[in-house]
Amino acid sequence: QQQQQQQQQQQQRQTQPAVQTTHQAGHTQPAGSQRNLAAQRAPGRPTAGKHMPDGFGSTHAAARNYVEQATAAQVQSPPAAAPVPEAGTITNSLQIIISRLKASNLRPSQQRQIISIDAGVDILIKSLNSGQLQDRDVVQALVSLCASFDSDDFNSAARQTAGMVRNYWKEHKDWLKGFKYLSTLCKTHFAN
Repeated sequence: QQQQQQQQQQQQRQTQPAVQTTHQAGHTQPAGSQRNLAAQRAPGRPTAGKHMPDGFGSTHAAARNYVEQATAAQVQSPPAAAPVPEAGTITNSLQIIISRLKASNLRPSQQRQIISIDAGVDILIKSLNSGQLQDRDVVQALVSLCASFDSDDFNSAARQTAGMVRNYWKEHKDWLKGFKYLSTLCKTHFAN
């Protein structure tokens, strides 16, 4: 639609005769001059503030153009991806295990690791809920890891985390770093 409007405006400019305009001192200027260039681009739209009935000058026209462009951009934007169906299960499981860790007796260095764990889990949850993480292998590995956390099988969780780090580090290191700490702390505090 915007391209059609631009083509129509271009055709109008091509069909308009090269009219000469007269300015204050009686000098004539061809229609393609700098002063008339803005008027030719937007026929029927005044470009100077004193000519605008609302007193806003070219700001009003600029705002209208901005709104038109923003509306066109919204129409052309792709639809958002759907959240991963397992996002709720993964989120709940991780929140429970992190709460258990926070309630345990942690040393100061381990408390700092909790900050990294929280950051990694936040990134992961946002990725799952926004639909950015669509790799089914990664999602299934996360479901399996959470099942290990839920059943207090922390040795298995540590092995699964190591496998995820080995296989998916390059693409997902922003949240996997926190998971490495999570598995280590769980194994240290909860494994028999």
